[in-house]
Amino acid sequence: RGRHFLSQLNLFRFIQTCLDLLQHTRSDSTTPSGKVTSMDEERRSKIAAALQQYRQTVSQHNLAMLRILRPQDIFNDDVRAKLIRQLDGVCNRSVHLTRREEYFASLGAKIAEKNIDVVEFPPADLEYLCTLVDGIDGPGLPYYTVSSQIEFITPAGASELDGLKDSIIVPAWDDAGDRVDVLWVVWKAWEIAVAFVTGKGPFALCGSCAIYCSHKEDDANKEWKWRYGIFDGEWCSDLYNSVEEFLGFYAHHNEQTEEMVRRDVWDVSLL
Repeated sequence: RGRHFLSQLNLFRFIQTCLDLLQHTRSDSTTPSGKVTSMDEERRSKIAAALQQYRQTVSQHNLAMLRILRPQDIFNDDVRAKLIRQLDGVCNRSVHLTRREEYFASLGAKIAEKNIDVVEFPPADLEYLCTLVDGIDGPGLPYYTVSSQIEFITPAGASELDGLKDSIIVPAWDDAGDRVDVLWVVWKAWEIAVAFVTGKGPFALCGSCAIYCSHKEDDANKEWKWRYGIFDGEWCSDLYNSVEEFLGFYAHHNEQTEEMVRRDVWDVSLL
């Protein structure tokens, strides 16, 4: 009984350490370390606050999943270090501003080649968010996000970004008049001019997208602008008018459950 109490006490201390470190990281994340867009200060503050709320929500959920494990499972130094770095749903590496700028420049060139008119590129809110954090990968313990989550923003430091920077999605039809682009089955209520993938998923036909679109019927969403959503095969989320709105949705998207943790975590070194 005494050993059990000490184990629980040590687990509590570890979780408290995680919370303290995450709080420190969240407070640091609100100040970008490089180029800042011309967006006004009020809007920048709203985006930073939405990112902070997202990280807090995800870290609280992930810590709840962590409590399911036996205390002795997470006392390995390597496991603890990995968990502390990856509990808040973002890539905690340095922001790669140059590579992100190259990514946007490549996509912008592809859009220009297609003679597609957009009000702005890159989307100002997405561009600013990418100065605050290098990548955003959703709720779940580390192994789960790799195997099951669709990223919102693939890290600029990741090799996978090279495959995204040359790819835009434009509606296309075959000779019979049928849509044949990868988004043909989703967001049918929207007229889409162009889209690009901001975050990859574990399978080919899935991802997070920025979509320049207008709703076909809803007068409140007739404005042509960049919106954000996720698709996975024939399923798609709603489209959100800003990165702040999308982060509120994404903090709970495809959340890992207690049952999943109990079923999957048979070796904590795989976390």
